[in-house]
Amino acid sequence: MAQFYRRFIPKFSNIAAPLNVFKNKNAKFVWTEECQLAYDTLKNKLSQYPLLAYHDGRSPLKLSIDASGYGIGGVLHKITEEGDRPILFLSRTMTTAEQKYSNVERECLALVWCITKLRPYLYGQHFTLLTDHHPLCWLNKQTSKNGRLDRWALQLQDYEFSIKHVAGKHNCVADCLSRYPMSPPDTLVQQKLDEVCTITANPSISPPIFDSTKIKEEQLKNVKMTKMHFDLAAGVKMDQYELQNDVIHKIIHRGKSILKLPYIPPNLIQPLLQAYHNHPTAGHLGVVKTWYKIRYRYFWPGMFKSIKSYVKSCQLCHEFKISRTKPAGLLKPIEQPSGILDLMGLDFIGPVPISTTGNKYILVCVDYLSKYAITCALPDCTAESAAKFLVEKVILQFGVPQQLITDNGSHFMAKLFEAVASRCGVHHIKATTYHPQTNGLTERMNATIAASIGAYVNQQPSDRDEFLPFITFAYNTSRQESTKMAPFTLMFGRDPTLPFDIPKGIVALSAVNDYYLQLRRFLDQAKSTARYSVKQQQDIYKTRFDTGRRDMILQVGQKVFLKQMMAKNLRKFSPKFYGPFEVMKQEGRLNYVVKHVNDGHIEKAHVSRISPI
Repeated sequence: MAQFYRRFIPKFSNIAAPLNVFKNKNAKFVWTEECQLAYDTLKNKLSQYPLLAYHDGRSPLKLSIDASGYGIGGVLHKITEEGDRPILFLSRTMTTAEQKYSNVERECLALVWCITKLRPYLYGQHFTLLTDHHPLCWLNKQTSKNGRLDRWALQLQDYEFSIKHVAGKHNCVADCLSRYPMSPPDTLVQQKLDEVCTITANPSISPPIFDSTKIKEEQLKNVKMTKMHFDLAAGVKMDQYELQNDVIHKIIHRGKSILKLPYIPPNLIQPLLQAYHNHPTAGHLGVVKTWYKIRYRYFWPGMFKSIKSYVKSCQLCHEFKISRTKPAGLLKPIEQPSGILDLMGLDFIGPVPISTTGNKYILVCVDYLSKYAITCALPDCTAESAAKFLVEKVILQFGVPQQLITDNGSHFMAKLFEAVASRCGVHHIKATTYHPQTNGLTERMNATIAASIGAYVNQQPSDRDEFLPFITFAYNTSRQESTKMAPFTLMFGRDPTLPFDIPKGIVALSAVNDYYLQLRRFLDQAKSTARYSVKQQQDIYKTRFDTGRRDMILQVGQKVFLKQMMAKNLRKFSPKFYGPFEVMKQEGRLNYVVKHVNDGHIEKAHVSRISPI
C-alpha cells in the first residue's frame, strides 16, 4: 500500500501531505485519518467521469512502456488541448523464460507486446513511444548484433512511430503497471513473430498465381484477341495464328522447326514472369536464361523487352546478386598541384604486431607533387597523435600544406584534429566513404612501405621501427616513374648523396646569390617537368582504368541500391546490396548523396557502389 501511494499520490498536489507517513521506509505502517483522507480523495479522482478517453482517429497518440524483472506495462494516451488523456492501460506478468532476458530485451519485449495489443489503435497512424531505457531509441534506426531484437524490429515494420527517451520519474504510470502486473503471461508476441518469420523466410515463394488453364478465359477478356478468336473459329485464315484447343497460338518458324506457342494476353504477362523468375523453380536467374526458358513455351509481342525490364527491376536480384561487370564510374584523376606542399595525403597503417618500443601503427604523409614521404611509428591511432605528427613532423620541418586529404577515420574526424588543422591554416579534405582511391597516392605508399619492411624484419616483426627510417629514405631517394625524378630532388632541389657513393675530392662552393638563382631556376624547371610527367602517366592510367567501364549519371529522386562494404554483412548468403535509397543530390562528378527510403538515414556514396533500380 505504501508503494502504491508513493507512485500515485504525487500526481495530485492537494493530497500530498500524507506522503510524510512513508518517508521512513522501515517505519511500521499505521493507518491514520490523513491516510483515510488521501485514500478517499484519490478514489474520487480515479472515478471521475470519463476515466478513459475515446480514440477519435485524429488526435496524436503517445505510448509509454516499461519493464521490470517480472512484468511489463504500458499506457496509451491521447494528446488533447486539455492535456494527455489515457485511452488504455496494459499490464501482464512475464514468463519464466522472459524473466531471463537482458534489460534491453525485456524493455523491447514490453514495446513489442504493447504495440501488438494496441494494433487497432496504432496501425496506419504515426505515434510517439516513450521509454526510460535509452538503448531502445536506436531500435528503428539501425540493426544490432542481437538476433531477437532484429526479429522484433522486423515485426514492427508495419507501424510508423518515433521513440523518445524520458526520465524514469516521468514514466511512473507504466513503471507501476510493470511492477504490479495484472494479467497472466501470454505468447502473443511469439505468435505474431512466427507469422512474420513464416512470410519472410521465403519471400520469393508465393501461391501459384499463373494458371495456364486461364489463358483462354483471359484471351476472351481482351477486345483485340476476342476478335481474332472469333475470326479463327469462323475459318478465317491467318498466316501467323491458329486455334488449338480453343486457344489462340502463334506460329513461329525457327530454322526447319515450326513452333506453335500460346498467345499470352496482357493480363497474364506479369503473373507468368513471376512464375518463371521469382518462383523457387525459376531461381531468380538472369535475363537471357529467363528469356530462353519462356520463348519456347509462350508468346506475346515485345517478349524480350518485357522480360529484360522485369528482371532488371527485381529487388531481390539487386540485393543478392554479384555484378559481373566493372563498377560504374570513369577515372577522374586529382588535378596535380602547382607546387610542393600544395596537396598532401595522410593515413595510418595498422594495427600491426606490436614492436619492442610499443608501437602498433605507422603514420604516413605524402606530398602529391614531389611524392616525398614522411613517416613515424606510433603506439596508437588517436586524434592527438595525428595532430602532433602533423605539427611536429610536417609543419615545423617543411611548412604548412595548403590541402590535406585523409579518410573518414575517427582520428581524423575528431574535433581536436580538425581544430589543429584549421588553426594552422590547413584545408582538410575528407575522402569519400568506402572509396580509398580518393587518397590513392598515400594508400599506394602504405603498400610500398609494408612490403619493404617485411623483407627486413625478423619472423616476429618486433624490430620494425628500426627499419622504418631506412625504408623511407630509400623511397625518397629513388626515381619515381610518374615524375621521372627522386622525391628528394624535387623537395630539396639537389640530388641526394647516398652512404655508398664515391666521395668527391674537391667541393666547389658557389656564391650565395648564384646558388639561390640556380636553385630557383632548377626547382621551377623540375616542378614543370614533374607535373608534365605526372599528367602523362595519369592519362595512361585513365585509359587503362576506363576500359570496360561505363559512365553513370543519376537523376534526383531516382531509386538506387548501395553495395555492402562491411565484412560482417558480406556472409555467403547475405544481401550484396542494401536499400532502397533515393538520390538527393550530386556532389562533384562521381559522388551522390542518397537517403534511405525506409529509415531516412543519409549516406554519401561513390558511383562504383551504386546500383540503379
